[in-house]
Amino acid sequence: MPYDLEAKGTTYRSGTPASGTESLVFEVYSESGGAHPVTGYQAFNYDLGKGVAITFDALFKPGTKPVEVLDPIVERELKKRGHEIPQRFNDVGAKAYQNFALTDDAVIFFFAQGLLLAQVDGPLEVSVPRTELASVLA
Repeated sequence: MPYDLEAKGTTYRSGTPASGTESLVFEVYSESGGAHPVTGYQAFNYDLGKGVAITFDALFKPGTKPVEVLDPIVERELKKRGHEIPQRFNDVGAKAYQNFALTDDAVIFFFAQGLLLAQVDGPLEVSVPRTELASVLA
């Protein structure tokens, strides 16, 4: 049985080259003989001005509950695309949002196949305007 593993990287930027952010998102496609190939993501975010990595926890103000803000926004966007939303939408909590990229206008979240919706729905990408996250962004 032939197996296939492919990785493709995409970069995103926000702010100025000296003090903004840079994100690198790897899309990883794997075909190992199962019923469906699987696509997942691995994202890396970096604050160019401070010289530090930006994690999910660092992206949001301490003491806030970003998942409570993100879940309804992402659910709404997926419904607009015609996806059927399961009753228990996000069983993994903050872990679902670990792969993201920053742009001047949005935070783009990348969800591996089967993470939020059924495996057959494929991988998902949801762009959330920064204005909708203003109350919780650090």
